Amino acid sequence: MNRSKRTNRFRPPIKIILSLLAAALFALAIGPSVAQAAPQPFAGNKLTVTNLHKFDTVSIYRIVTISVDPQTNVQSYEFTADFGITKAQWERDAKDATNLQADANKIAQYVHDNDGSQALDKKSKNSPGESVEFDGLYAGQYLVVVTNEDDLTRVFQNTVVSVLPAKQADGSFAPANVSAAIKFTDLSGTGVNKLVNGKKWEDRIDNGDTAKFTITSVIPQYADPSTRTFMFSDSMTMGLDYQHDLKVAAGTTELTLGTDYAIGDKVNFFHTITILPSALGKYANQPITITYSAKFVTTGNRPVYARAESNTVYLKFSPNSVGANADDEIKIVSSNVSITIYGLHLKKISSTDGHALAGAEFSVRAPGGAEVATAKTDAQGNVNIVGALAAQKDYTLKETKAPAGYAPVADMHFTIESRLVQDYKGYQYDLGNIKDTPTGFDTLLPTTGGPGTIAVTAVGVFIVAGTAAWIIRSRRRRDVPTA
Repeated sequence: MNRSKRTNRFRPPIKIILSLLAAALFALAIGPSVAQAAPQPFAGNKLTVTNLHKFDTVSIYRIVTISVDPQTNVQSYEFTADFGITKAQWERDAKDATNLQADANKIAQYVHDNDGSQALDKKSKNSPGESVEFDGLYAGQYLVVVTNEDDLTRVFQNTVVSVLPAKQADGSFAPANVSAAIKFTDLSGTGVNKLVNGKKWEDRIDNGDTAKFTITSVIPQYADPSTRTFMFSDSMTMGLDYQHDLKVAAGTTELTLGTDYAIGDKVNFFHTITILPSALGKYANQPITITYSAKFVTTGNRPVYARAESNTVYLKFSPNSVGANADDEIKIVSSNVSITIYGLHLKKISSTDGHALAGAEFSVRAPGGAEVATAKTDAQGNVNIVGALAAQKDYTLKETKAPAGYAPVADMHFTIESRLVQDYKGYQYDLGNIKDTPTGFDTLLPTTGGPGTIAVTAVGVFIVAGTAAWIIRSRRRRDVPTA
């Protein structure tokens, strides 16, 4: 009896057992759900896009969403849309800048073609200045597409930016605060540059000399080169003959006509050089160099000039990596060089009274003796030789025929200084007044055997005889004795 009571005293109450059982069942019910909770997108991140101008439009597209497992802090990611790129390809290309850029261009074209689709996580802002901020972003990778809105000569590069949460010492993650400077090709200012003989101004060429022209620019990064325009237009200044030696190079690689570029009117002058889509894609972001030469010719009916003759190249290009490519959206920049061929002015006057002398003929000769120009003074005694001489060369002016009654001057040597001041006649070197001296009395003497010879001799004899008679008579008077 006593044993029975002792045993019952240590038996747990039924309510306690049921409570413990219920707690265990609840733990079993909720335990797996906590351990297997799905990773959640990591929110609250910030991206600042820089290297902008005011009013540029910045659009960001979330390509990859990064999630974090709340139990293990393990990250995972998934694509937000079908961009035509597999996960394995993306992981491989992320380690190579060139391949990643190609993927960025492919995705940029995809989002452009599917703009407005609900599947795209897109955010756009107009830049208030040099940067724009995007707050409250999910962690992941974003495609940044910038459309310029002010000078319209910057072609922005499509860029993939990683907005990754920062791992803390305890293994947890903190929101990211990322800044990205977007690269662009600037085709304003020196976006295209033209030189002649390595200079912007050339004035040391004359008839028969050859000038070498160089045009440089940079090929932009386009998402789909087949929809883009990149074309040079050039023209040859009158008096210059194109030498048919055109070369086009991207970086150090010489491009091939028909494969990499096309030209227009190649019989006389190329006029246009269009970089074809294959070369635009292959040589993106590389410098492009165009060279050719031309010979200065003043013969025949070719016009010449004694002024700064502008020789200009125009670059027509698509200002954005993707988007419309209508004619009214194609932009144009230009660069020019100046070529000056100098003229010569002089005035022929008499050394006695300064009156103008017409009809004097001159020849201008180069250092080797070759004749580069001829001229004849007009009624006012002026000579104006237009566009035949170069700076820093020694020339000789020779009077080949003097006006009647005058002797030609001795040869004159002169050197033209660079960049003479231009007057209404153009860039001319002024030799000033050149004086011819009359030949004097020699012009009054008759030629040998002429009809006036006897008369002149008789007059001379008469003068001599008269003088002698006067002297004799004077002496006789002195000899007569006085009374």
